[in-house]
Amino acid sequence: MTSASLADVRHRREPAGGQPSSRPLGGLGRREEDEFMQGLADSYAFWILLFAVLIVVYLLPKLIGMIRGVDRLTLVFLVNLIGAPTGIGWLAAMILAFGPRRLPPVPPRPHYEAAQEARMLSPTRPSPGSW
Repeated sequence: MTSASLADVRHRREPAGGQPSSRPLGGLGRREEDEFMQGLADSYAFWILLFAVLIVVYLLPKLIGMIRGVDRLTLVFLVNLIGAPTGIGWLAAMILAFGPRRLPPVPPRPHYEAAQEARMLSPTRPSPGSW
């Protein structure tokens, strides 16, 4: 059904006064609504888009955990993978994804600073030539 024929159907179905009826899908009748739904069900683009959206929603806890830099990202993934079909596991993975963040690594100190600090902390020994 083309957009021109849909406009014709809407125009014919409107009651006097120009107000559209309160039927679903902008005044389409049951037959037109069935045709629209069947066309949507036959569309490959609809199913690909639906599948992609469901995958993103399924992996949402892991994605949030990755973006936030969560400490136990593997645990978030495993809880999501195993428990998500029940819904409770997905919720638990989402809570874990908003858990504590991973601490940034401590930058290594340069070698000479560590050596100087070690010399300052060690007890002073007399040099061999001063005996």
